[in-house]
Amino acid sequence: MVAPAVIVVLGFGLFPLAYALWVSFHNWNALSPNHDSVGFANYGEVIDDPLAVQAMLRTALFVGIVVPIQMVIGTAAALLVESRPLLRRIFFPVFLLPLLLMPIVVGYMWRQLWQSPNGMVNSMLSLLSGQDVTVEWLGSPTMAFVAIGITEIWEWTPFVFVVILAGLAGVRVNLREAAATDGAGAWATFRTVVWPAITPVVIVVLILRVLESANFYATVYAITQGGPGDSTYSVVYYIAKLAEFGRAGTAAAASFMFLLLLAIPMGLLLTWMLRRQLKLRGIG
Repeated sequence: MVAPAVIVVLGFGLFPLAYALWVSFHNWNALSPNHDSVGFANYGEVIDDPLAVQAMLRTALFVGIVVPIQMVIGTAAALLVESRPLLRRIFFPVFLLPLLLMPIVVGYMWRQLWQSPNGMVNSMLSLLSGQDVTVEWLGSPTMAFVAIGITEIWEWTPFVFVVILAGLAGVRVNLREAAATDGAGAWATFRTVVWPAITPVVIVVLILRVLESANFYATVYAITQGGPGDSTYSVVYYIAKLAEFGRAGTAAAASFMFLLLLAIPMGLLLTWMLRRQLKLRGIG
C-alpha cells in the first residue's frame, strides 16, 4: 500500500540528492561518458573561492535583515485588521496579489521600478520630497542590495500576514474576554493571551520564511544579475552560475556545503523552537 509513495519519494527526492552527492566528487562533463573522481577537490575549490564566502555571508545577512522585517510588518498588519471586518475585507485581497505572481515576474516588474533616473521609485520619491531624486538603485552595491531586500519584503510579507491572520482567528474569544474582565488592556491581552496562543504559528512561518529567503534567486536574476560586479550574488545564484559555466561538480559541492552550513542548522534551530513551544502546551 505504501510502495507507490515510497517509489515517488525515492525517485523524485532521494535519488537526485544521492546523484548530486556523487557528482560533487567527480569531474562531471555532460559531453563525456567518463567522469573522473576528484575526491574533495570540488569542495576545496569552493572553500578557496572568495566569491563563495561572500555569497554565503551576504545570504546570511539578507535573511537576518529581511525576514525579521517581514515578520514584524506582517504580524502588525494582521493584528491591525483582525478585529476590523471592513479593513480585513479590503486588505486581504490586496495582500494576496503579490503571492499570485511568480517570483521571476515580480523581479522583472520591480526592475523597471528601480531603474534610474526615471524609474517609478525615483519619481515617487521626487514627488514626496519636492525635489529631483536620482538614486542609482542598481548601480551601487549597497543600493542594489537594498532594492532586492525591499522587493522580497513586498513579495513575501503578505504570506506572513495571511498565516498570522489565520492564527489569530484561532485564539479563543473567551480567553480575551476573561482578560478584559480582569482589567487587562490591549497590550496586556496581547502579551498574555494572544501572543502565547499564536507563537507556534509564528515559529512555523519563521521556519518557512528563513528557509525560503536563504534560497532567494529569482529577484537577483531578474533585477541585478548578481551585479554590479558580483556584489549581489546569493548562494543559490552563485551555484547557478557555476553550473551555467559547466562546473557541475563544483556546483554540486557548493550546494551540499550550503545545505550543511546554512540551511540545515537554521532549519534544526527553528524546528527545535517549534517543538519546545508544542511541548510547553502538552502537544507532541
